[in-house]
Amino acid sequence: SAPAGEDLVERQYYVTGRLTRDVYAPDCVFDSPDPDMPVRSPDIFSTAVRGLFDRRLSKLELLGEPALRGDAVVAEWRLEGTLRLPWRPAITP
Repeated sequence: SAPAGEDLVERQYYVTGRLTRDVYAPDCVFDSPDPDMPVRSPDIFSTAVRGLFDRRLSKLELLGEPALRGDAVVAEWRLEGTLRLPWRPAITP
């Protein structure tokens, strides 16, 4: 789960869309409490979130070490930021 943790913390993938693609299966599932989830495929997920958040005003905080549960990497995190929509809505933890 080290690359997944690096994607979350260093690359802030949920905010930037930057993933280490070679560690994710082409049909892997990204899931979260977000109503638009789950998404199947790292490419689809990355494209979807790449333009969603204002990267300067958004961040993801990992609340614990990602854990391998069966064939899934599970992580608990907190997200805050601003969406790149005309009215600039804020996401608060």
